[in-house]
Amino acid sequence: MIKSTSLFLFLLTGMLSAQTIVPAGFGAMSVTQPSRETAVLSGILQSTGGQNPTVKIRWGDEDRGSAVTPSTAWDNEVTISTNQAAGTFSTTITIPNLDKVYYFRAIASNSGGTVVSRSLGVLLPSAPVGVANLQGRWDFDSENANDSSGSGRHGTAKKLFSPTEVSNMNLWLDASSLTTASDTWNDASGNANHAIKNGSPSIASASNGLSVMRYSGTTGEYHSFPSMTDIRTVFWVLKKTGSNANMIMLGDSASGNTYNFHPNGSNAMWHPSLGPVANVRGGTTKINGSTVDGTSTGIPTTFSVVSLKTTGNVTASNFSNDREIVQSGVN
Repeated sequence: MIKSTSLFLFLLTGMLSAQTIVPAGFGAMSVTQPSRETAVLSGILQSTGGQNPTVKIRWGDEDRGSAVTPSTAWDNEVTISTNQAAGTFSTTITIPNLDKVYYFRAIASNSGGTVVSRSLGVLLPSAPVGVANLQGRWDFDSENANDSSGSGRHGTAKKLFSPTEVSNMNLWLDASSLTTASDTWNDASGNANHAIKNGSPSIASASNGLSVMRYSGTTGEYHSFPSMTDIRTVFWVLKKTGSNANMIMLGDSASGNTYNFHPNGSNAMWHPSLGPVANVRGGTTKINGSTVDGTSTGIPTTFSVVSLKTTGNVTASNFSNDREIVQSGVN
């Protein structure tokens, strides 16, 4: 009697645990466009209905509605899976025409029935430019040169300029990232012509937030570097803040007539007649890209790019102190 009752309860429990298969259920449809000519159509299967269904995506340039068998068939139908589990699903398509809008829905079938998603996905193609035969598009917004046109013409991004890549570059002193004026100012040219601090130059901030090296004009306050006797091109980014007439653009600590950058008082960068200055004043001097006469143009009082191309070799070994003459302030 006990055995019979136990068997009856077991069979009853088995009948109650039987599962009924119902149609699957969808969530929202969505779309992304990873390239000019392709799009990813996605959906969410929220419920399998008790049996993993076959899932397809229907799409075209007109919405054919949520009927299982529409009066007019969709332009395209893609089978995603014949055994789709709950979760996201997607397919990648080639966009036929970038000037058209495309619509898509999902359809799921299991033994409980067939259902079409109520959610409608909409693809509005976004072409980077309206040129059908675009060969490449690079925006350089990040540290790469990837082609976003879909043509796959990816490149390699690199810095547009590095001092070490310039042939015959002998010295490059850059204070823009410095926080203190250390005893040694490293040469970024790769030639190890490092500058040694003399006196007490200091670091200040320019209007653009970058650092500059500041010289107060005190005697003996400058940076010295290994003597260079074959200088032909020089670039400065500087401004003059003092009124001392003896401010010199580059100096030399050696004895003799090596004051090749001697000024003409406070009114001119280059002396108009001294022999040692001949290769400098005879060259080309520019301020912010415009050619100037260095024998009648003073050192800029606002931050400027000054460039010089000489007519022959000149010498310098410091910035900037010439024969121990006091210099006016400079940045």
